[in-house]
Amino acid sequence: MEEITRAAGEQLKSVDAAVAQINTLSRDTMVDYMIKVGKIIMDTCFDGDIDAWKARGASDAFYGQLAGHPSMALKKPALTRAIGIYVLEQQIGVSARKHLTVTHLRAVLGLPLRDQKQLLTKAEGGRNGTGKLLTSREIEVEAAKVRREKVAKGRGRKRLLRFVKTLNSFKKMEEDPDEYFADLDKLGDLPQSQVRDLHKRVIGLKLQFESLQKKLEGRAFAMEALPDEPEG
Repeated sequence: MEEITRAAGEQLKSVDAAVAQINTLSRDTMVDYMIKVGKIIMDTCFDGDIDAWKARGASDAFYGQLAGHPSMALKKPALTRAIGIYVLEQQIGVSARKHLTVTHLRAVLGLPLRDQKQLLTKAEGGRNGTGKLLTSREIEVEAAKVRREKVAKGRGRKRLLRFVKTLNSFKKMEEDPDEYFADLDKLGDLPQSQVRDLHKRVIGLKLQFESLQKKLEGRAFAMEALPDEPEG
């Protein structure tokens, strides 16, 4: 219990520092500014792990603390958008593409990576850059068209719940823990700062899983109390 309390205190200090850093960032260009904000959030709340962000998203408790901080100058939608633009920078590289504005980038957030690449390339005049440059409004229309097509294709298929996707991603780890947790005997080789960061991450996961366990148990026991369906 003492370790959990200490870890929670360290998280609050990290959040305070991140908020102060975000509030004092310079705004040379809005794209660069949003990338910087996104990086701070990713490093603070998700240890720089894009997959962790994709798994937990805006519902992450640590991220909720940062977004709800009384001194935070930006609202949660803007912070979430900043993370999305930071991910675009890491996966596609958008900061050097000067025609693209925050509005261009915002239009493609949430789409699969392939569609994001195609739309942003189109916005810049095509693969050779010789076609028509698209305005932010035009790229919004193009992105909306892609979304409508995907919705039409996806009708009839039941969407897999996000927490189920997260649990499924841990399946291999559960089946082969010796493989995924190998080299624990070399823990002493790591610097103390890295060990603290890993410990903070484990504590965060532990709290998330304990919360999920309680919710699942409540639902599982409630279902057990229901009468069996009649046969035939």
